[in-house]
Amino acid sequence: MESYTVGEKYVDDRVEELTYLIEKEEMWPLFTEYYTVASRAYLSVRRPDKARRYARIADEAWHAYGGENHDGVDEMRQLWSDINQREPQLSEKRK
Repeated sequence: MESYTVGEKYVDDRVEELTYLIEKEEMWPLFTEYYTVASRAYLSVRRPDKARRYARIADEAWHAYGGENHDGVDEMRQLWSDINQREPQLSEKRK
């Protein structure tokens, strides 16, 4: 079985495409999940800076559409933990 890996360019393109579609179709509440996925995708391609950016936007979207005690509280807590844990490792590897 062949493994499939994606690079930063692929993630950039998909993030841009999905953002466009959500905005065009006016499905803004979907941004809550989408930005979380985008953040994790950037974490997987060793871009903690972009992962942090999209996690911050996801947090804002969750608060806007779900309130302070939204459904994604635990997921966001875990995402921030993953970013904070992996960021030093990934930043060092990029040097």
